[in-house]
Amino acid sequence: MPTLSISAALLVLGKTEALPWSSPTWQDLTNSVGVPWETLPDATPDAPAPNVPSWSTHVAQSVKAYAQNLWARSDTMDQIRYSARATSDNDSTGRSAWNSWVDDHWNKSWNLGRRVNEVFEECKCTQYDALSRAKTQHLPTLDDAQVPGRVTIPLAHALFGDSAYDEGDAGFLKIEVKNFIDVLMVITWHRYRQAVKGEITRLQKRQDALDVDWLAITQEGMKPTIKMIKLYLTRLERVLKILLRYKDSKSIAAVQAKRKTLEAMLAVAQNDDTMKDDIDKLPKVLRDALQKLASAEDVQQLELLLKVALETLDSDDAGPPVQLPEGPSLDFPWQEGTEDLAKVSEDDLWANLGLKESKRLPFFQEFTDPDGAIEPWSDEGEKWLASDSNPREPLRPRWHQLVGIYRMLERAFESQPVLLMDGVGIGKTFQVIGFVACLAFFHRYFEKNNKFPGAFASKKWQGQEDNIPNLPVVITCPVNLHNQWSREIERFLKRGTFDLFPYTGKLGSRRQWWTDIFPKSQHILLHRIVLVTESALQDDASVVFMDVLRDVTSTLRNAPSRATRGEITLYGSKYLALIVDEAHQARKFNKIHTAIYALRAESAAMVAMTATPVMTKLHDLWIMGHVMGIPAFANKDKFDEMKKELNRAQARDRKAERASDDAADRLRGLLKGLEEHNTIANSELYPKIQEWMPRIRDAFAKHVIRRTLDSVDNLGEKIFGMQPYREHIMLVELREWETQALSALTSEIADDSALPTIAGAGKVSPSSLLWKRASRTPPPRMAGHTPHSSLTIVVRHAGVTEARHQLSITFLSACAEIQLCCTQRASWTPVF
Repeated sequence: MPTLSISAALLVLGKTEALPWSSPTWQDLTNSVGVPWETLPDATPDAPAPNVPSWSTHVAQSVKAYAQNLWARSDTMDQIRYSARATSDNDSTGRSAWNSWVDDHWNKSWNLGRRVNEVFEECKCTQYDALSRAKTQHLPTLDDAQVPGRVTIPLAHALFGDSAYDEGDAGFLKIEVKNFIDVLMVITWHRYRQAVKGEITRLQKRQDALDVDWLAITQEGMKPTIKMIKLYLTRLERVLKILLRYKDSKSIAAVQAKRKTLEAMLAVAQNDDTMKDDIDKLPKVLRDALQKLASAEDVQQLELLLKVALETLDSDDAGPPVQLPEGPSLDFPWQEGTEDLAKVSEDDLWANLGLKESKRLPFFQEFTDPDGAIEPWSDEGEKWLASDSNPREPLRPRWHQLVGIYRMLERAFESQPVLLMDGVGIGKTFQVIGFVACLAFFHRYFEKNNKFPGAFASKKWQGQEDNIPNLPVVITCPVNLHNQWSREIERFLKRGTFDLFPYTGKLGSRRQWWTDIFPKSQHILLHRIVLVTESALQDDASVVFMDVLRDVTSTLRNAPSRATRGEITLYGSKYLALIVDEAHQARKFNKIHTAIYALRAESAAMVAMTATPVMTKLHDLWIMGHVMGIPAFANKDKFDEMKKELNRAQARDRKAERASDDAADRLRGLLKGLEEHNTIANSELYPKIQEWMPRIRDAFAKHVIRRTLDSVDNLGEKIFGMQPYREHIMLVELREWETQALSALTSEIADDSALPTIAGAGKVSPSSLLWKRASRTPPPRMAGHTPHSSLTIVVRHAGVTEARHQLSITFLSACAEIQLCCTQRASWTPVF
């Protein structure tokens, strides 16, 4: 069905209260003020029009005449025909000038096409959203995709703000505005339809080319080389990026089949026999080629490409990241953030927290089940923990965990957010729950003593004379970690000291949550923990806010629905502390970033948790600082300057790489290090990263807590608590052919000049490479041979943090499997 063009629809809208030109929102979006065709009373025909300097007064008057004649046609079809008239008439000048002006500005200057796309994306109504719901590669109609019901009001608000609504009822749009939005949705949907058709055509062509590449490496009689396999994987990755956008059964089946093929190829390259069934399904020609890779470098290159392709299947970030060059000199060490506490004793830390006598964290369990088999907040669990006949273990914080809790409390008192970046195994969850418990203890202490305990006695809570406010704590985490967080909270906190409230699902399933469920607690607010999934948080944010943040200076705009439904969302309450697990999820300007940014504004303190301090872009760290509210990261000019410099440098590097005679040079540099390849030395991007990374790190300095397994406590001992290793030397008899094979391999590797370089770069250890390469040329099975000589296996191991953890090392030979098992309480025992 024919429709008005955008320029004609915009002109028709101009009949209503000078819309959109009188809308402050429109003026902000387009940097335009006033009706375009306005002219000065005494202006000459050649004088520039005041609001559109590129027009003369005569042209502006012609546009006005065209507008008036278009308005005089009340029938929509008549308007369509008149606005599209190609033959010359009295309005030709005005029509042409108007259409050209709107066409030139809509996308280029006003960027309104992008803004429309953003609204469709926020409402989950893009072409890919519709295709996913319909499970087809053919875009449904606008109505069948249910777009108008979800997009009309948000899009009108995004373009015209409050000016879009009828004065009599703020919940309804002015009819003229609705008509314009209807036209805009139809045109946008047609654009989406054309884009899908073009993409499907390109996809088919790429799949056909990919089939040819596949035959070249799998057809009987072919001799595929590493170069041919790499070409196939590179092209496959491009196809997968497109194919993943479609959720129809054909596309899903294709993706699943490709995944199995990639996993099987990776298993062959890594000599992983656990996927034997899938490996056997690969064409023999390809299996043989993968098993006969010429060198360790070929193995590494192929593994890298296979992993990239598999990561593509799991990635939802299609943007091209600024890649961080590899290399040992790209190590920008973070400060631990606790250097001033490095020599403070554990006793003094307890005293600083006001816990000198008890030396126990308030409200914490005294014991824990090391196997995690019991439910601590059940009757049976309480009895189990209370009985000293059970293999319970004391639940005590280590020195570094007390340091972390103390530092988080200090920052909370100063209204400063914390980025807790301790490495895996250091105990971030324990520290955060300890931080929450200490806040509750400080609140109670102040009520009784009119001051805070320990070293905080002279401090004020965020500059106020009053007590820590009685507000709940909110913890956000990915859906898959929700149960784990529940278990950890119940494991650490004593039953009955806090109430835990899961907050999951869609808003429609939680309409009575804040009135019927949350008030049931008998605890004060500070002893209530709201455990929120990221999806529930985003759902609440979509009800309260019109759009997502797009840069560091964006401001959130309330949706009309906030007035009626805001109180039944997370944004209708205040919180003492916001804890964000997996905070790197907010490293982009996306929905979760917006949701967390807005919830931080409702919280007195914030702790963001991540073990991933550097992501795919330096931009990510900046955006992380923004979501935490660190002032240095609110500078848009600096942010834009950094992006521009990095992107330009990377573009020049890529251009130089494409011009290089050796396309694999950069990959070999990544695999072997810098000794033989000067990728980093010749890079323009690397110096820019060196310049910007320390600035970002320094801006985070006051907010970061970052300890690793190599960090030490006040006594100089490693905080991870690993005991010194012990050596256990065992003799394993070798057969004659095994001795010969081992001798040959030893000589070969000793002569391999690349090996020390690889090991030095931290990519592959010599021992793992030895056994990997040994397995590629398996010795003949010679059952019945008597053992001839022996091999000494030196096993070095250390104690582990939990006594029941088991460490196993397996040595495989062609004839026998020898498994060496140990625990902290047992010596090494060979099992045949």
